Amino acid sequence: MAGEPRYTIGRDRTCDVPIADDSVSRLHAEVSFSDRGQIVLTDLRSANGTRILRGGAWMEVRTEILLPGDEVRFGDVTLFLRDLVDAVERKHPGALSVSRPQVPPPPPPPGMRAGPPPPPPAQPIAGGWQPAPIPPVALGTPGGGRVVRCECGAIKTLGIPCPGCHR
Repeated sequence: MAGEPRYTIGRDRTCDVPIADDSVSRLHAEVSFSDRGQIVLTDLRSANGTRILRGGAWMEVRTEILLPGDEVRFGDVTLFLRDLVDAVERKHPGALSVSRPQVPPPPPPPGMRAGPPPPPPAQPIAGGWQPAPIPPVALGTPGGGRVVRCECGAIKTLGIPCPGCHR
């Protein structure tokens, strides 16, 4: 992973994925790639923790490889992996594209059911790949207000100015 780009997630508006919610630390977590091309999530010693919902159970994260269908919780804000990838791709087109070598995820442990199906694949366009389009849908948070995607692509709490464009 040395030398690989890292994409930050946090409340600070300079983060690659800014999330305007008080439960999210200024610099909460980051995503990067493993040597095998898998997306890795690392908690940056955040105050309210980073968790993954996998196999119906939430697990605390220090560093973890993300799998299709994972839900990730930063403080009280929960995002699907595909929304997290799309948010990074909006600021850094091609950063997490399917052109990187991907290793299939391991099968679920015995007794655990597989998660939801993976998100739709990226679409080929002239000169590269474009992530599957995301509608402006509200993303639920278990501990508070609704989180929505701003027109600029940032994730923000409904009714609070966007950390990216201040709308």
